[in-house]
Amino acid sequence: RQADCHINNLYSTCFWKLVQERGFSPVQAGERLKGTMATDKYELLFKELNINYNTLSELYRKGTVIIRPKDTETKDSADAISNSYRTNKSAYTKEDKKL
Repeated sequence: RQADCHINNLYSTCFWKLVQERGFSPVQAGERLKGTMATDKYELLFKELNINYNTLSELYRKGTVIIRPKDTETKDSADAISNSYRTNKSAYTKEDKKL
């Protein structure tokens, strides 16, 4: 899953940099990235956008994970997780250290 997160994140970083900094439309950015490998994206970021992907924060390179408690059953699980985290922050912190 972390490898998938990394691949998706690398693509998204390239995509949005092309749109926001180079003025590409979303369709043009998608076409520019179509069929590229990770090495192509690293090169694009470094040579064309002056970004060293490896120096970005791990949060952006590796992504984040939300661990939902097994007893949480709700239609809007994101709110339940958020509320549960705020209420039981110390419990989550202890669990995070075990990972």
